This record gives sequence, structure tokens and C-alpha cells, in this order.
Amino acid sequence: MLNTAVILAAGGGKRLRTSSKKDIPKQLYPVAGIPLLERNILQLYNQGIKNFIVVLGYRYEYIRRQAEHYIPSDCNCIFVKNPNWHKSHTGISLKCTEEYLSTNESFICCMGDHLFEDLAIARILDCHTSMRKHHVKPWIIGINSNIYGTYYEYIYSDIRLMLKDHYKKQAFRILSITREQPPKIIPGGFDAIDVGISIVDKRIFNYIKLLQSNWITDNQPGFGDCDLWEAFAGYLLFRNELIGVDIFPHYWHNINSITDIEKVEHIPELCPSRG
Repeated sequence: MLNTAVILAAGGGKRLRTSSKKDIPKQLYPVAGIPLLERNILQLYNQGIKNFIVVLGYRYEYIRRQAEHYIPSDCNCIFVKNPNWHKSHTGISLKCTEEYLSTNESFICCMGDHLFEDLAIARILDCHTSMRKHHVKPWIIGINSNIYGTYYEYIYSDIRLMLKDHYKKQAFRILSITREQPPKIIPGGFDAIDVGISIVDKRIFNYIKLLQSNWITDNQPGFGDCDLWEAFAGYLLFRNELIGVDIFPHYWHNINSITDIEKVEHIPELCPSRG
């Protein structure tokens, strides 16, 4: 049973701090009265996840001390620091967790500033369970096919996916994955966007290291950056078995600004109470 989640929450949240005019770390910013990171933990806990690895960076000690109170009493949590949070992307944050994960274990990887309706996460987990019953162990990316009706205003910065064909109901084989698109929606340019939650295993670290080795920093190979979507693209290139699970019509939202928080606070499915 899938029981471990990695939450990537190392960033500084500058856009939120600027738009809110408050010096509150994004991870601790209240959304309908509950801190964003706590909501992120609870939405996974509600799906049966009991082991958490939370990657922090910006104001690490302060946020960690606050976040320790967000962990349910029947859960385990490890806080990991990305010392290069200010100059690296999500792939490097994930790499910081490698030593804490079991070799053969699949795990959820979730962006720490994304909120999901419970049914959206449940759909992704159900697909994973179904495939495991048939001894299939692909990587899964949560996607949203409703790209033209989405209320999400930052679509231009998200991962684009071309879908190959139906794998099963609401699940697709992914043909290509990229971020190289003009900053506007182009009809026919892509089929779906990534929603910031995936199910992978420790093989992902091989692709992160491979991508790092292709960078050269200060004339030294192997110290480069890596975004998470690039690791997915590398896996797709070599394995060709990346699955996208469409969460539509269920809700999700990425929190970047105070406007995003104001929006989600009016969507009960994204802001349940602690009870």
C-alpha cells in the first residue's frame, strides 16, 4: 500500500509575500484559517498517508518548528533541508530526500503550494492501486485536461503534456512533456497541464543525477540544477510508460498570490475544516 508522501516546500514564496504585503512565509500563510502547509499535509492524510518527508529551505528552522505541530499524532514526519533552495528547482529538493526512501517503495511527490479536492487525489491513488494489481509499476502524473476552462491564472508557467491514447478510463499514456511554450494558451498546442502531484519511485533520482551531470557550473560538471518535469521527460524518453491521470472535473489550485488564496477560500472542496 502506498503510504509515503514527499512534500516539496522549500521556496521563498516571494510572489505571495509581495501581493499580500505581509512577511509571512508562504508555507505558513493561512488559507481559510489553516496554514497552507498544514492543508497540504491534511489532504494527503485524509487519503491514508501516514509517512511524510517535507523538504524546506527558506527560513528552515522557523518553518520547521511551526510545521511540527501540523503532523497528526499517528503519523511519522521527517523534515529535510535543501540548502540550495534559493538557486535550485524542484528536482534538487526531491534529491535531498533520497536517503530517507526505501529502495523499492513508490511514493507520492506533491508540491507544497498545491491544494486538491479529496476526490482528485483519490482518483490518482485508485489508478495506482489498479495498475499494481496487474503488476504494472509506471510513474503517474496528475493532470488537468480542462485547460481552456480552468480558473488557474498561472497556466503559462505549467508543464504541458501531449496525450497519446487512453490507458484506461481517465488515464492516458503521455506522449510528450515540456515547458517550452509561449506564455499563452494555444489551441491544439497541448492536451493537458500537470497539477503538481505524482507517484514515482527511487528510479527518479537516477534521472535527476543524469540531468545534473549535463550541467556545467564554474567549469565543474555534476553540480547543475534540475527541475522535476525534466526528470519526467527523461523517464519518458527512456521508458515510454508515463501515465497521466486526469483529475477533471475535480478541483485543484496552485497558490502563488493573495488572489489565489481569495479564490480557493470560496471553494469548500479545497478548504475543508480540520475535522
